[in-house]
Amino acid sequence: MAKLGQVKILGERKVSMVELDFDMDDQTIDRLAHIGFNQIKYDRQELAAYAMRKAIEAFAKGDKKCTPQIKKQRLSKRS
Repeated sequence: MAKLGQVKILGERKVSMVELDFDMDDQTIDRLAHIGFNQIKYDRQELAAYAMRKAIEAFAKGDKKCTPQIKKQRLSKRS
């Protein structure tokens, strides 16, 4: 497994929030996903927060693979 590096919790804050559930057709989901991807792909902090959230959710659910696995490539041997 690849090393993650150092992660420090700098602080915590209590927030009030509302969770919403949406019902959307596949075309709308595809459009929103495309728009969201284009907006987030250069935001390193937000991408890192997303990855951390997914890892914590997987860990909380008891998934054994709570972090992305990096497959090692085999180099072909030529004789």
